[in-house]
Parts: sequence; C-alpha cells; structure tokens
Amino acid sequence: MIKIRAWYEGKLYYQVEFVSLNDGTSAVKLLGENGAYFTPDSGKVLTTMLWTGLTDKMGNNIWEGDIVEFYYKGKNERCEIEFSDGMFCMKWKDGYVNKYPLNPINYKVVGNIFEGQ
Repeated sequence: MIKIRAWYEGKLYYQVEFVSLNDGTSAVKLLGENGAYFTPDSGKVLTTMLWTGLTDKMGNNIWEGDIVEFYYKGKNERCEIEFSDGMFCMKWKDGYVNKYPLNPINYKVVGNIFEGQ
C-alpha cells in the first residue's frame, strides 16, 4: 500500500489526495483538522513524503523524512530516512547515504526533519 503524508504550513498531514481536474490538470488535497479536505495555496511550499512500508521497534510507521535512532558501534546514532535511487536509505549527519536495505527492528523514530529532531 502506498501512503503519503505532507508537510505544509508547519503541520504534518496524513490524509493526502491527488485529484485530476476536468481541465486536465491535477491538484493536491489535504484533510484538515476540521475533517474537511482543502487545497493548499499554490504559492506555498508543500513537501510530500512516502511511507517506507516499515515500522520501528515500537510499532510506529517509518516515513521518508523521519529521524531514526539506533545503536551502532557502541553508541546511539541518528539518521534521516530518505528516498534515493529508487529505495529508502539512511542519510547520516555527515551527508553519507547508506544504500543498503533498512533493518527497522532496531530503529526508533524520534522525530522528523521538519520538527527539528
């Protein structure tokens, strides 16, 4: 199953729809806190992120843009989950992108790149 979340105007939205309009264009709609869908302002930044299809050791979904913590070589490390070259990878603090399959059994989601974790 493909799941998409979006960061818009300082909030994460977990209900995202892509719709085709009668004029041949498309639009994004987000489910607001009031339970109604709205179309984001086209002049503002909207960032979409994919669900990896994986969960961390606590059962939380792991999304592109999440920060995960895990034990590595004697200490706790944190990496960003990113989608690169057709796969989900871990981006280390030094910018190195680990292009190996994720092993989420030892990961814990501790935040995301938008909320400053």
